[in-house]
Amino acid sequence: MKIKNLIYLFLGGLLLFGACEPKEDRHELGKVYSEDELAKYITVTVTGNEVTLENKAPEVISYWTTSFGSQSNQNTAKVYIPVANTYTATLTAFAAGGKTTITKEFEIAQNDPAYFADPLWNLLTNGEAGKTWVWANDIPGGKVWGNGGYLGNTAPGWWTLNINDIKSQGGDPSDEITFNLNKGMNFTVNSASATSKPGKGSGTFNMSLGAENQIKDPNGNVWSLGKITFTNHTIPMGFEPNSSGKPLHYTFDILKLTADELVLAFPEPGVNAAWGTAWFYMFKRKGYNY
Repeated sequence: MKIKNLIYLFLGGLLLFGACEPKEDRHELGKVYSEDELAKYITVTVTGNEVTLENKAPEVISYWTTSFGSQSNQNTAKVYIPVANTYTATLTAFAAGGKTTITKEFEIAQNDPAYFADPLWNLLTNGEAGKTWVWANDIPGGKVWGNGGYLGNTAPGWWTLNINDIKSQGGDPSDEITFNLNKGMNFTVNSASATSKPGKGSGTFNMSLGAENQIKDPNGNVWSLGKITFTNHTIPMGFEPNSSGKPLHYTFDILKLTADELVLAFPEPGVNAAWGTAWFYMFKRKGYNY
């Protein structure tokens, strides 16, 4: 083979090798904030019961959460918290180079009087001091739990149980519920019985009140004053007796609430018309006698 041909082959091999060699892409990572840097850009401002969460860090997407349960994906978010307590606000800031999370503590100094203006709040809870309710064991007629007609009855009307009968159904005469507005909308369930369902426990609650939340019966009379909803736990015998497994139930209609009496009810799943099956709970203020 001639020298010239060998040179051409050598040069061709170099070109081929160069064409096949992978090239390294070099991309610079974007900005990522340290917690100290991010802290300089965020503010948490409390005005009464409204909290303004603000993040001014450039080129980030914000995600705010609070220990009250509020969430927002805005750089500036306003949060309403009606209950006095110490809370936290957590910001997760997403920048081109990654995310940074920082938490700040803030305080709501007092319960919002406008939110709790309806007298039913105080009748149920006695404010921050708290109030305890027990089964209405001496109610005239003696029936404290059972079923009846939705929008028709205002107490157990069909299958009715007295205070001793409830033992066989998962209740106990010693069951009691305590409500308060001390740094939260709190409730606690206590019982001397180890078999009472759902048994001892605590959680939070809220009420939907006012004319817009009332339910009327077929004659136009107010049947329910509003609803009370429980979180994390529920009231004594707060389960669905005819549903598979008797799952716990958390939202109830408030049929009566006075200084001494509390009557709750709920329709069975799927019931939305008068005289479908509902379940009724008769409580009284602890220490009250009929």
